[in-house]
Parts: sequence; C-alpha cells; structure tokens
Amino acid sequence: MNAKFKMPKYGREIKLNNVVKETLLTIIATSISIILTFGTAHYLEQRQKEQTRKIMAMTVIHDMDVSLNTLRFLLNKEEEGANITRYLMENIDRLDEVADDTLFRFLGYISSSSWNTDEEFKKSNENIFNSSQDSWRTLDDRTFITNVQDFYHSRGVLERVFKEWMYFRKPVSDDELYQITMATEEMSDRAHFLPVCRELLGTVRVKRWLETSGQRTSLIRGFLEKAMTNNEENKFLMNISQKDLDEFVATTIKKVRPVTEKDMIGKWKGIASDQYFIEYNFNKDHTFDVHFTIYWQAPIYYGRMIIHQTASGKWAIENDSIVSYFDLNSAMVNVDENGITYQPEKVDSIRTYKQQLSQMLEQNFLSQFQANPRAPRASNIDRTGQRLELTNPQGETTHYQRVVEEEEK
Repeated sequence: MNAKFKMPKYGREIKLNNVVKETLLTIIATSISIILTFGTAHYLEQRQKEQTRKIMAMTVIHDMDVSLNTLRFLLNKEEEGANITRYLMENIDRLDEVADDTLFRFLGYISSSSWNTDEEFKKSNENIFNSSQDSWRTLDDRTFITNVQDFYHSRGVLERVFKEWMYFRKPVSDDELYQITMATEEMSDRAHFLPVCRELLGTVRVKRWLETSGQRTSLIRGFLEKAMTNNEENKFLMNISQKDLDEFVATTIKKVRPVTEKDMIGKWKGIASDQYFIEYNFNKDHTFDVHFTIYWQAPIYYGRMIIHQTASGKWAIENDSIVSYFDLNSAMVNVDENGITYQPEKVDSIRTYKQQLSQMLEQNFLSQFQANPRAPRASNIDRTGQRLELTNPQGETTHYQRVVEEEEK
C-alpha cells in the first residue's frame, strides 16, 4: 500500500517573505562554503601526506638500492681478483708476459690497503630513518618498516663480518705493503716488481685467500639476493615503479634548461681543482678550441711545472646535447718549466724528466680523442645563462662558468 503525505492546508498557505528567503539562502551558502573549505583542506592534507609518504619511502628504497650496487661492486671485484690470481698462479713462469695493469690488480686484490669509496655503505639515510619517529608515522606500513629495519640490521652485521671474519682479512697487511712500496726498490720498476709478485703467488696465505673466495662470494651473494627480494616487496607495498624512482633520483631543485646555440657561443671555464683548469671557446662558425692547464709537482724540483694541452674541432647542438668533434691533428702538449727551481747538479735529471713527462702526457692526451673523437654531452644552463652543466654518457658531470671579457663588463 502506497501512502501519500500531504502538507496541511494551513502550511501550504504560509508564504515566505524576502527576508526569510535571504536568511535561508545565506545559511545554505555558508554551510556549503564550510563543507567545501574543510573538504578541500582535508583532501589537500591527505594528498600532501601521501606525497610525503611516497618521497620518504623512495628515499629509503633508493638508499637500499645504492647499498645493493655497492655489494654488486664488491662481488664483481672479488670474482675479478680471484680470476686474475688463479690465472697468474697457473702462468707463474710467464709473468714477464703479463701486463702491468693485471699485476697491479692482483696486488690490489691481496692487499688490505686497496680501498675504494665504492666499497663504502653510506649511513646518512639510515640514521635519519632510525632516529626519527616521524618517519615511522609517515610511512605507516608495518611490513615496509620491518623490511627496512631488517635490511639495515643485516647490513651492519655484514660490515662487521667484513672487518672481523678471517676469510675477509687480506693476506698482505698494510705494513708489508708499505715496505714493498715505500721502503724498498721493489716497486721502482718492473724488474724489481715481478719477483715480488712471483714470491707472493707462491705463499700459502695467498693460496688460502684464493681458496676462500667462494665463502666470500657466497656470503655477499646471499645477502644481496635476500635484500633484493625485500626491496622489491617494498616497492610493491608503496606502489612505487622504476619510473618513479628514476624521476626521484633525477629531480633536483635547480632551475635549468637545455642550452641553445646562442647560449654556447663564448668562453667557458671549468675548475676541477686548484691544480687543474679547463677552458672552452665556442665560436659562431661552429668551431671550438679547448685549453687544459695542469700545475705539475714532483719531488725532484721545487714549485710546479705548467702543462698546457690544447685541441680544436667542430661543435653542434643535437637534441639536448652538445657534441664536440675533435680534430686529432690539432692536439698539442707543452711543458713549461719556468715555474720550478732545482739544484744545478740536477739539470740533466730535470731535462730527462721533462722529456719523459711530455711524451707520456702527449700519448695520454691523444688516446682520449682517438678512442672517441665524437664527444656528446647532455647540457643544461642555469637561469642566469652564466653557468653550464655538461654530463657525459658515463654520467660524470662537469660545471663551467662563462668567462666575461673586459669589453662585456
């Protein structure tokens, strides 16, 4: 049965005057405004919270990925060193045919003074994560937090193993390497160095070091595989794609744009250190010249020799990169000894040293261009147009500042 409701007749006869209507409209409008204001504020707050959560999660995940890359580096270094050592032991009677680079890699594999910053675990993000309760509240996922805690704890245990487990103690100590390198003539030339390598290859400790390579690689690989699995779960839990991570790593607050041809014209100076300078001159006709200045010190004289290396070629803008085409015939090296002093009896030694230095530098300088005469580098310029950033295909970044000529000031 359908029931119908009808307003009483007296109610239907009530008529709202204008004042009441305006009051009701005002109340309704105010209510809607309050709802929209608080609703929007809540939405923005939740959105900001989610963005903060994602950024913090990506910071930790990226930190774990960096540690995993460090372990991959250690694993590759261990496997490479073991392969070299095994090869040298099998060919110990033919060491005179082995390249110097291979012998030095062998020495680095067995000596405790062989150290690289790529072998270090960076602790800054771990310290922030463990010391901040806000990070736990922001991340708000117990499985994720547990995975991260387990990772950092296991990484700390692994570092202790690297330092304390006998299978990670290199067979050649710091003191012994110091004696070989600094206190004797063994490292002065190949004739002295070869017998040292041959002797070390025949020792029991080096043989044991090679035999225990499997234990080291197994330990590193086991941690690596477990940590990779946990971090993949972290990415799943936080809904983070590889694209998200790549954009997060690449994002900075710098305000830059790709360079144009007009931007590039002029002189640009880059400073690598107080002993190494580089200056590019990009011309309107798409030619360029580059000048390297190196201040060279050596124990046999006082002061510094000044080394000038120059080259030229053509340049072009391709997409977001500047490409330099080097003219191999233009490469020149000049060693200036006007900035050094030495004892008169060393004049012949200085002349010989300068000649050898010039030959070595010229060979190295030419080899850079011969290997790749076409040098592309991704380019950005800041908003002022005075600072330039170039990044080579290996990801190495160099910064330059525009040189303002006197007439331009």
